[in-house]
Amino acid sequence: MLLPILAGTLSLGQMNAAWKALRLQIELGTKAWRKYVAEYRQASDNNLILSPLSTLPDLYNELEGIEDSDQKL
Repeated sequence: MLLPILAGTLSLGQMNAAWKALRLQIELGTKAWRKYVAEYRQASDNNLILSPLSTLPDLYNELEGIEDSDQKL
């Protein structure tokens, strides 16, 4: 959702909001990845950690129906 806004917006406000959101998502993803790597390294072979549930796909369904980029942000 954010990459098309970054690529095609003429609004500085939209570009700034999309960039901040994208940067935050990358930062949070990197933090979670490091956490999972650390947990995996500490787990024994008999006690592997199961991955937590990701974001429910239903949360994205509402975004698909919104045409306006300002509303999506």
